[in-house]
Amino acid sequence: MNINQMNRKKLELIFKNFLFKTPYNTVSHLFKMKNEAPNFSEEVYGTNCMEQADKLKKELINANFKKSYLLQSGRHFCVIVEFHKKKLFLDPYLMNEKPIEISEGIFDAYPVIKYKNKKIKSFIKIRIIKNKLIIEKSRFNKEKAEYKTSKFIFNLKNKKHKIEDSTNPKIAFHPEQTSLSLRLLHKNGEVTHLVYPVYKFHGKPVSKKNIFIKTNEGKILGYNSSLFWKQIKILSNQLKVPSQEIIRFISEGAKRYEQFAPKKIDYCSYNPTNN
Repeated sequence: MNINQMNRKKLELIFKNFLFKTPYNTVSHLFKMKNEAPNFSEEVYGTNCMEQADKLKKELINANFKKSYLLQSGRHFCVIVEFHKKKLFLDPYLMNEKPIEISEGIFDAYPVIKYKNKKIKSFIKIRIIKNKLIIEKSRFNKEKAEYKTSKFIFNLKNKKHKIEDSTNPKIAFHPEQTSLSLRLLHKNGEVTHLVYPVYKFHGKPVSKKNIFIKTNEGKILGYNSSLFWKQIKILSNQLKVPSQEIIRFISEGAKRYEQFAPKKIDYCSYNPTNN
């Protein structure tokens, strides 16, 4: 194995470890608002997609992948690594399985969905039109037996080295942010979402009973369900924190949201999947 192959393996390992050790959530930045320190460790609970990308970029630079930078699509950021005259796409939020060399094609991604005794992978489709990098992430919807696709467009020439401030109210309380959630990627390629639907309960007293789990296959488990607590135990074991502390992370985040959010928000259509 030559030095280029060794560095490519090193890059793949860094990205894989990052995917499984850094959960995605839409809560952590709320604990930073008004210059207050977060009450919950981002080393445990992860962070939002912007800060995930920035954290990964810094980790790569520290690992000697010096030509690592960000691209932006709306409120979303991805990481690009220039590696031996190639550009590689890494996106912890969209969960591509490996760094993807930027060229037109279809590439494997998480999560894996169980359907009719089969495991159906998500995938990322890449298209390039002039300086536009077009990313389409497709995840199988078991209920409708079809793929659901999200689209992101990046300008390859517009390199970024800093993200936007996720505590900015225009970002923190954007109408597309219809829920507060924690998403964990498991070793088997499946994901679990713990969700507080702010679009439904904004302006009302925060209650833990409004929290639910959306399983990898799309099943909703309510707070009072025994299956809910069975799943919470799995999350607890993975995060290595007590079950009630995970619930508190979401409920305290919801209280912070209610404390700082505008009274009226014209929410967009609800999307509980978080890719």
